Amino acid sequence: MIKHVIKVERIEASVLKTIVVAADKVKLVGNHIFTNCNIRVPGTFTTTTAKEKGVITTSASLTFHSCETFHPKEIYSFLVTCADGAQYLLGREERPHPVVKVSENFDKSSTNLQQVEVSFAAGGYLPEVV
Repeated sequence: MIKHVIKVERIEASVLKTIVVAADKVKLVGNHIFTNCNIRVPGTFTTTTAKEKGVITTSASLTFHSCETFHPKEIYSFLVTCADGAQYLLGREERPHPVVKVSENFDKSSTNLQQVEVSFAAGGYLPEVV
C-alpha cells in the first residue's frame, strides 16, 4: 500500500504511552507533545504485510523532506497523517523502534533541507491510531 503523507510528527519513544485496542488499532494514552517535522512537500509512505507460517509481519517505509534537526542518538516514534486522513504510528514505547536515516543537504539550493527516510518492521499489523 502506498499513501501520500501530508503531516509527520515525532516524539521520543520513551515518553510515548499507548494501548493496543485491536490487532491493527492503537490508542494514545495521556497528553503527548509531538514535534511537527514540517515536511516541505508531500512525503510517501509504503507498507507491506506478509503472513508466513501463521506469523504476520509488517514493514513500513516513510520518506519526506524537512528542515528539522534529527538527533542521531534519539529514539523516535512517528505519527504519520496520510492524505485520506488515516494516522499511523511507526514505533511505540517498546522495541522494535524505527530506523532513521538523514541525508544532509539534500537540496543544494537550501542548506537546511534534508531527506529523511524512516524504516520500521515488526510482528503483527501496522497500527492505525484511533
